[in-house]
Amino acid sequence: MCIEKRLELIESKQQWLFENTELSRMLYEYNITLEQDKRINDLLQDYRNKIDNGEKITSSEYESEILKIVNEDKPTADYHFAESYLELCFKEQRWEDVFEELYRDSIKFSHYFKK
Repeated sequence: MCIEKRLELIESKQQWLFENTELSRMLYEYNITLEQDKRINDLLQDYRNKIDNGEKITSSEYESEILKIVNEDKPTADYHFAESYLELCFKEQRWEDVFEELYRDSIKFSHYFKK
């Protein structure tokens, strides 16, 4: 790992420690950088735009795209990371529309959508 990437990771980990949320702790454990997190949020904004435009989105497509971002240097995550990331965002009242669109039919997350 080059010195710039190492410094970026250290700075990111420091930020995650300061935030001290469930999501930031997960990002810390998975060695996610601030830049990767920004790219993930850009991806989620793209998904929100697709929802707003009436386009169909799937959880498998989302999971594949997020893992391309997270695993670009070294494979560290699988679909559980993708699910957990969006679930924790949902709990923080972020990207609720995207989470609901992707996982409302999932048995695993059905408790969030019972009325």
